[in-house]
Amino acid sequence: MDVGELFPSVAIKDSVINKKLDKIEFHIVNMEYEEAEELIHSLNAAHLTTQQLWRYLYLKGFTQTLLEKESTDSFFYFNQLLADHSDVDNKYIFLAYTGIGLIYMNQETMIRPNTSLKKPSTKSIIIQLNLLKMSVVC
Repeated sequence: MDVGELFPSVAIKDSVINKKLDKIEFHIVNMEYEEAEELIHSLNAAHLTTQQLWRYLYLKGFTQTLLEKESTDSFFYFNQLLADHSDVDNKYIFLAYTGIGLIYMNQETMIRPNTSLKKPSTKSIIIQLNLLKMSVVC
């Protein structure tokens, strides 16, 4: 006999929450980040089971990251999973590290220098030298 049979209202409530979490994942996979964020806001973290909370934290972190919201918020959600990693299921640890990697990737993209400021090619240097020679001759 499982908990759902002993306490049917708990099983129904958990089932509804799990379906919402599934739907949030579906929206993220389909790149519908705003819809995922709306559903996340409809959940109350205080009423989630431990497994649901882990799932909620990684989904919230991923949604924040993919919507390019404040990176400190995303770090907060992922770090909550990593803070006491002895109790958290390994897949959520890996997802948290993946999310943190996405944050760093987004930050690197934002601070990456303009490609025109990169090291010039040999061909462009020769062209510039030839233009300089022509201006000196004239």
